[in-house]
Amino acid sequence: MRTAAKRALVLLFLASCKPGPPPVQNVTPLMHSTGDTFDTFSLGDPVGGFVDRYGAACDDDPIDKERSTLYFWSGFDGCKEQKPFPEETTVVAVTPFSKAWRDQPVDLLVWFGGTYYNNRSSLKIKIGDKAADVDKQLELVHKDAVENVAGPEGKIDGLRQATYAHDIHVLYRDERVVGIGVGKLKGGEEREHVLSHGYAHHLKFAKP
Repeated sequence: MRTAAKRALVLLFLASCKPGPPPVQNVTPLMHSTGDTFDTFSLGDPVGGFVDRYGAACDDDPIDKERSTLYFWSGFDGCKEQKPFPEETTVVAVTPFSKAWRDQPVDLLVWFGGTYYNNRSSLKIKIGDKAADVDKQLELVHKDAVENVAGPEGKIDGLRQATYAHDIHVLYRDERVVGIGVGKLKGGEEREHVLSHGYAHHLKFAKP
């Protein structure tokens, strides 16, 4: 009887407790998935899959006051212990920050310079394309001049950036594509400058 009475008191106590707040879900939804594929990956896939295939990134750092995490693979030697990414291509993946890092969904994928994704992406554009040809393929949303970006030899001239429908972002240098990004570019100053700053880092490790 005593055991039954104790159980009744416990049940009464639990019933009187108000439920606590739901756990914080620190995952930012991808608002405009293009449905495109990149080396069989798609936006929203966990970054752990990228690391399994491409190896440990040169850098994986929190950005924008830990609202996001940036993963950087260099296409050249000299970036810590990371093996150079194939075909002299530099790759950046950005995810919403979470302690369970492998499950973080990639909501921005950017690549520079090399040809790795030229034949491994379902996009209609590729590195090296002329700006005029890209404008014929995609629906332009807005374009911006890019200034005050420094590379290994000083200020990088001739840069501009354009955003097209379905969250496709292109970095041009002298009206040629040097960087392509797909996904969520808004959400913090560092995230918004991933294309221009990523290109500067690409040049930093590029071979002479």
